[in-house]
Amino acid sequence: MEKSTAVIENGTDLTSLVDKIEKTNNKSTILQNALHLFYCKGYDAVGVQEIVDSAKISKPTLYYYFKSKLGLLQNLVESKCRVFNDSLWRAADFHGDLVFTLTEVARTYLSLAAHDKEFFFLMIHLYYAPCNNESHLTVQPYISEQFNTIKSIFDKAEYQLGNMHGRQEQFTVGFMGVLTQYVIYHYERGGDSNYLLNGGVVYSIVHQFMHGIYS
Repeated sequence: MEKSTAVIENGTDLTSLVDKIEKTNNKSTILQNALHLFYCKGYDAVGVQEIVDSAKISKPTLYYYFKSKLGLLQNLVESKCRVFNDSLWRAADFHGDLVFTLTEVARTYLSLAAHDKEFFFLMIHLYYAPCNNESHLTVQPYISEQFNTIKSIFDKAEYQLGNMHGRQEQFTVGFMGVLTQYVIYHYERGGDSNYLLNGGVVYSIVHQFMHGIYS
């Protein structure tokens, strides 16, 4: 009780705390509104004025936090992809069971699509932008990291797959492609995001993929 009273009585500490909360809320609001606009219209089609109008802030406020629209995108991609890529890396920890590891990776991948649909599609859209476009250059390192994480599974499982023959990259492209296309097809049909979290769906995708690489 004494500690709480001291904090309240200390005007400087309380003011600092309130300022920190307000700054966090402002930054989060800008990021959320920008994500929605980028998802709906595409990064290149959205201007700074549209973002600040949507977030109900001023341009100086946006520039204070992010310096530019590109800085905003970089912050958004870094914060979202870092969490996802770290989760993917943990899921890809291979201990001899290829099916189990791919299942964990698939579950992690589909969870992003289920819990953060807008960012999942934005990430894919940015990656397929022209190769010299600033949006592509922003997301490309994170997609490459995802690719290398999944490829490491096939590198370690080479002794289990007699038909590997240096095709780790091919298998990685195939597995990521299957997961991505499944999500796109599912949502295009009006599918519910919770369906992607169904264990049976993950099982089916992984086992169909395994059947393909063993055949």
